[in-house]
Amino acid sequence: MTADLQRKVTGCIRELSETSSGIRWTPPEQLHFTLKFLGEQPPEMPARLAPELREVSALHPAFDLKFGPGGVFPRHGEPRVLWLGLAEGQEPIAALAESVESACLKLGLPREDRVFRPHLTIGRVKASPAMFDRARLAAGISGRMTVDGFALIESVLSPGGPTYRELQRFKLGNRG
Repeated sequence: MTADLQRKVTGCIRELSETSSGIRWTPPEQLHFTLKFLGEQPPEMPARLAPELREVSALHPAFDLKFGPGGVFPRHGEPRVLWLGLAEGQEPIAALAESVESACLKLGLPREDRVFRPHLTIGRVKASPAMFDRARLAAGISGRMTVDGFALIESVLSPGGPTYRELQRFKLGNRG
């Protein structure tokens, strides 16, 4: 994510947080798109998965994403996740996510039971009812970024929120 785009996302979070309650906002250094959530895995899984993900990365060229409106999950009822969505680039990121899914299936990892919806999580509801400016969230942000790779990330959960550690990075279109 470019510095300019990160400032826009951070500005949106700041604006929303000024009039909100009951939400834990995502720190800027933890903003990311999740292609596949693996959950708890044995320690050897990253080493087994890395060659498969390297093959996936070689099959997909870099692509652009254009940010757009925001929203919540679930769409009906009490929101649990606040996110920023895409105005362009849904197809290439969904194709990449499907390839990652297929690589995981080869290793016996279960298929995700939800349809992939590319989004940038900016907040999680920690106390209901959460209060936030729905119109500001729906307005989203504008900005573009180039996706030229992806990473295998370890997530360690704690009461203060998740801590992420990059285990390996994969460059898109890299056939070497």
